[in-house]
Amino acid sequence: MILVYFKEGSKNKNIVEQLLKEYGEEFKEVGDNHLEQTLVQVFSNQDEAVSNQKYEDFLFLDTMKPETIQQFARELNQKGVHIGRVAVRTENNVSWKLGDLMEEVDQEFRYFLLRDRLYELVSHPDKERLEKDPSYLKLMSSIYALIEDPKTPYEDLKRALVILTEKK
Repeated sequence: MILVYFKEGSKNKNIVEQLLKEYGEEFKEVGDNHLEQTLVQVFSNQDEAVSNQKYEDFLFLDTMKPETIQQFARELNQKGVHIGRVAVRTENNVSWKLGDLMEEVDQEFRYFLLRDRLYELVSHPDKERLEKDPSYLKLMSSIYALIEDPKTPYEDLKRALVILTEKK
């Protein structure tokens, strides 16, 4: 079964649900009322989703096969649906509370968005600033090193973005 969480007003809901039906995948819509339940509890109860305001759209692909996941993702992309917060079942996360898993996935999503933003800035430096500020190139090199290190904390990347985008 697939767990789906759609933020209230999501434009993706009908498209995702229709595609899941086409794939023959069972799914359950979850809401903020499920966040304090473990995944096992969420799967075993019949509670309907009540209020979805805390998180952005999220999918928990519990039973979908890896090759199907890739095709499903391609079809969503083709339909203009981009859901960056997706998780699959692991031995560890099945005992987690749904809210904890969603928070973890959301943090990872924001981390990678920030890394992508920094990579874009480092890849396309401000030519004017490069000419005027001799330390700018060194700054870009340092930030590139941060981006490449997978252990760089989110807060360090946030500071790097502020430093890189501040006007000199």
